[in-house]
Amino acid sequence: MKKTERQYNEWLDGAMSPTDSEKYERKLGPSDHRLRHIWPEIREALRDHSKQIALAHPDFVNARVLDKIQRPPHPRHTSRISLPRLAWLGTLLLCLFAGGAVLFLPPNTPSRSAADFMSQVISARSANPEISAYSFQIPHGRGSVIWLDNPGYIPADEQVQ
Repeated sequence: MKKTERQYNEWLDGAMSPTDSEKYERKLGPSDHRLRHIWPEIREALRDHSKQIALAHPDFVNARVLDKIQRPPHPRHTSRISLPRLAWLGTLLLCLFAGGAVLFLPPNTPSRSAADFMSQVISARSANPEISAYSFQIPHGRGSVIWLDNPGYIPADEQVQ
């Protein structure tokens, strides 16, 4: 029970000292003063007309209620992931990504000439759009390879240029 609720109940029951009661009454409105005059009648009517409910297992219910009252309140569940932690985690991941890029990606190398490679792709095309043609030429004119995808049956009159 909050302090204000406790004070209100003490004032309503007349358990406050007269000086404290006068101080407290200054804070209250006229409806509270009317309620204080009829409160003893309401309390007696409630006691006279309320029925006691018979419980099937009163000892068990009382033990559970007392256990709940005596149990300390549960601490508020706080999340382990907060906004500052997310910010630091993002910064760490960016640093790891940058470090990985520096370590694993090759540095800029100057462009190489055609003679540095074992083979070179040269232009090849087929008149039939269903056939894909690729050709590779070994440097210094020592040979070339033509690769055809999806040729199926190639008629004798079909030409690759």
